[in-house]
Amino acid sequence: MFYDLLEPTIDLVDADTGDSLTSAQIATTDPVDAAPCAALSAAQIARSTTRSVLAELGPDAVAGWERDGHLSHDLFRAMGDAGVFRRRWAEGPNEGLPQAIAMLDELAIVSGGASLAVSIHSEVFLTALHLSRRRDHDLVERALDGSVIGCLAATEPTGGSDLSRLRTVAWREGGEWRIRGEKRYITNAATATHGLVVARNRDAGVGRLTLFVVPLDEPGVTIVGGFDKLGTSAAEACHLTFDVSVPASAVVGPIGGGLPFVTRCLWFERIAVSAQLVATMRHGLRLTTAYMRRRHQFESRLIDKQALRHRLVDCWTAFETAQLMLDRTIERMLAGNGRARETVMCKLLCATTATRVHDECIQFLGGRGYTSNYPLERFWRDARLARIGGGTDEVMRELLGSMLDIGDPEMETLLDRLDADDIASIGLDQLQERKDT
Repeated sequence: MFYDLLEPTIDLVDADTGDSLTSAQIATTDPVDAAPCAALSAAQIARSTTRSVLAELGPDAVAGWERDGHLSHDLFRAMGDAGVFRRRWAEGPNEGLPQAIAMLDELAIVSGGASLAVSIHSEVFLTALHLSRRRDHDLVERALDGSVIGCLAATEPTGGSDLSRLRTVAWREGGEWRIRGEKRYITNAATATHGLVVARNRDAGVGRLTLFVVPLDEPGVTIVGGFDKLGTSAAEACHLTFDVSVPASAVVGPIGGGLPFVTRCLWFERIAVSAQLVATMRHGLRLTTAYMRRRHQFESRLIDKQALRHRLVDCWTAFETAQLMLDRTIERMLAGNGRARETVMCKLLCATTATRVHDECIQFLGGRGYTSNYPLERFWRDARLARIGGGTDEVMRELLGSMLDIGDPEMETLLDRLDADDIASIGLDQLQERKDT
């Protein structure tokens, strides 16, 4: 399976000394020179590098992000300096997905907010820049080295999932564009340097959207926040207001074609969200299973109690199903056959499964699961956002439902034959013939 490449079993070490490599050393080391493997996959390099970055930043820094509700620029700088973003994007949006998944897998375990913010920067902001024919080379370079940090400014006070009804407007003003409107619940806006702003073309009618890259320190951009929220604490959610002029070069993608363009970017966001959920489920279930093997109640281990053991099996089965769906979605993307249908299904399945699995794991650990000394309560809180952000469960189902209402000639022919056979089996066709004569 695809995830076999991502198991946390390989650390990069110096072939001569046996010491673990730092993130800076990994960034400049040819994989074939690193032990214990003669040749490591790009995904394994991304995993090891991300783990090294987190180790160098230290647990106190991670705890501070969660406690203070604010993500430091240092994380993005360190990831950029270590070459994580650059390696991920060296092969393109689809081909680099295994590296993105490995990176987010490591981050999600220690901080759902940090993982979410990095995924928006790497899998939405950089995806948009990569896919745009008007991309600014200098901006891309700075985003790859972590000195530019991107966020997605789409959701508004009046709604988020229905992008066609956005009220933020943009219009030409001389050789520039004027953007005016509000955005709300924008993840990581307080740390980001640039926003990918989705706006409606004022002179082109409802539904004609355009994307703009807007520096968030520009006069006319105001950031207020963040909101107190249930989970993903490290990534602030802010309110933004815009009354700003930007040059024509700020346009990302086709003018007036922003809806299909941003929808394509959301493919990568939904895969990233799914990967983070799968990572925390895997970690949470392993921890829970180990606990149930150790914990005794009424003279037997928890795992020896049939009712609990069967529920645990159900959790593992649900997790494996979600992981297989993610595997399939990524494999199709790698083969160049990616479709919106799989990414929507994958996100919906992983989000609903993760909240249920994490809730069960908390129950299995009892009071311990409810405390912040164990990661399960944080996993549950962080996972709950996935049923809202990137498209609510309800919108995901509506999208999938609309894809089902498509003609299937083969089945239509089969239904006609079955209906005819059904009628013939009880002689209704002969009765009808007698009536006709």
